[in-house]
Amino acid sequence: MADESREEAIRLFLRTSSINGMDRVFAIGPFGGRVSFASQQRRALNTVWALEQDGCIAAGSKVAVLGGGLAGVTAATALAARKCIVHLFESEQRILSVQQDTNHRFVHPTINFWPEMDLSPTTKFPFLDWHADKCSRIIDVLHDEWRLHFKKYITKTYLKSEVKKIETEDGLPFVVCAPGGDAPERSGPYKAVIMAMGFGRERSVKGLPFVSYWDRDELVDAEGSAPTKTVSGVGDGGLIDALRVVHREFRGGRLSLDLIEALMQTGIPNLLKSAEKAVRNKAGTDREIAAVEYQKCYQQILEDMPPVALEPLNRSLRDDLNEPVMMLGGTSTPYSLTAAPIHKLMLAHAISREVIEYKQANLADGPVLMVGGVKASLAKPCIVRHGPDPDLGGLLDKAQIGALRDRQMVLDDVLSDAHYDGSYWAAWSEYPQQNFTDPGFVALRYRSAADYVLHEFNLPLTQADDDGKASYYVSQDPKRPDLVRRVPPELYGIRTEVRPPRVFHA
Repeated sequence: MADESREEAIRLFLRTSSINGMDRVFAIGPFGGRVSFASQQRRALNTVWALEQDGCIAAGSKVAVLGGGLAGVTAATALAARKCIVHLFESEQRILSVQQDTNHRFVHPTINFWPEMDLSPTTKFPFLDWHADKCSRIIDVLHDEWRLHFKKYITKTYLKSEVKKIETEDGLPFVVCAPGGDAPERSGPYKAVIMAMGFGRERSVKGLPFVSYWDRDELVDAEGSAPTKTVSGVGDGGLIDALRVVHREFRGGRLSLDLIEALMQTGIPNLLKSAEKAVRNKAGTDREIAAVEYQKCYQQILEDMPPVALEPLNRSLRDDLNEPVMMLGGTSTPYSLTAAPIHKLMLAHAISREVIEYKQANLADGPVLMVGGVKASLAKPCIVRHGPDPDLGGLLDKAQIGALRDRQMVLDDVLSDAHYDGSYWAAWSEYPQQNFTDPGFVALRYRSAADYVLHEFNLPLTQADDDGKASYYVSQDPKRPDLVRRVPPELYGIRTEVRPPRVFHA
């Protein structure tokens, strides 16, 4: 059974990353049942593992990685850990450049996949781990780790290098770049090319100011008033920004965690999990069927929520909006397959309280708003969250993009168990292998784990060693009995406890 499960995982990971008509070329994202920083990293690790298990690559294979965002850096590091010769191509002047100044977004490793995945404030990767935090702080930590530990294992890092096309010669791919960057105009041959374009350029609407999801905006001004009238888009970006407008205490996204903490004391998570499974089984990848079914499910779940679960939302909701925020989207309801369950639940609450309205509409360049085939007026300011431009750098045609999107609109490749552990990846002299009880690995993660505990609980974290098995603990504060419930049972996979304070006798 173990061999069958392993083979099934290899097929799954390669199926969701392969590209029609392009042998030995694979893509990590940008599509998915849900997409997050952590899911893109997980996909990068899964893809590298599956490529080696399938015999496509091996130690000494030359592999190109296109894109120096989080998925690309993770893929490049994973390939180096398997002793491949890695060429990393990035169009910007710096690795991990897109989100380096994004300090208004709170990013969490698992919230988009809760409740199907247990909520954890830290990732559990063999390298490039991070904890829930402001986006810019996460990027700084990862960039430092990349620079200090992994960059030196990458044979070529080509910056300012725009990839124009992928050519095939004698069954092997070559990478062709525009002149003027660090990369030669033609590189290769490669045993594999991994496209890691990440979230890509965002789609905009001509005639409306373009503000990237990752750039600081004036959605809610410094005084807390909400000038934004319309939000177009029903993915997580659209839902999050609409919720930012109508909640005083959204706090970059931390309100979602407050709600989850309240929900965990009820049976609502089980209802959410059942609803998500039922809708996906019925709708498949059909967005309209999913939208209709989700609305029924989430309205019912909202009715079933006890007051303790509603309290965080009711307390935060603004009462000074002159009119509801208008959301626009292409389906008959604003509930999408790609949005996180917690955000859909928060949206259902906001709609029920009449602070958000929704119209099925098409917003096109001009801007021109069409509702039911009739031109309508657009309330401004309008934030556009139509997701990334899916052209993948112009390297794929529409048919290839469509087939890739259909294959990646699943959750299985992210939620399924990994068939490898920390021992699979290389042990570098200054970077211990992932081993959750090894003192060296636990010490390596200590600084980041302590940073999380200090910011979240304003308490120090201590590293323990019990009979050679390392772990962490926080000392119990008698004035804070909730610590036992709130401190995670593990950080970065390392056991974490709340222990009685040590008593020193004279």
